[in-house]
Amino acid sequence: MLLTRHGRIGVYLAGLAVECALKALVLSEVPSSQRNQVDNSQDFRGRGGHSYEDLRRMYRRQTGGRDIPVEWSRDLRYIASMWSVEMRYQPKLLRERDATAAWNAASNLVTGIRRKIS
Repeated sequence: MLLTRHGRIGVYLAGLAVECALKALVLSEVPSSQRNQVDNSQDFRGRGGHSYEDLRRMYRRQTGGRDIPVEWSRDLRYIASMWSVEMRYQPKLLRERDATAAWNAASNLVTGIRRKIS
């Protein structure tokens, strides 16, 4: 079992990419006249802006209850189980296979969101 500090850093960065992609997804559903208001809100910029579940709720609110696709949900659950914004302060090592799986889940999710909003 290979433990890696670099894997933890990679998962942290992948998690930030997911956070940014979810924010872009939410904003893609907001009328352009209201984007600045949403973007500057405490829910978006504060603690909720780092919570995948809060961002997912914001997306459902903007889409009239429509949720993200099931295949994204699986990837989101996986990366959420490993990532937190505080992760950058934790010296914990990850198994290389766990770091790789988290990276792949994040990559799938970010790619799917990018395709949807393009």
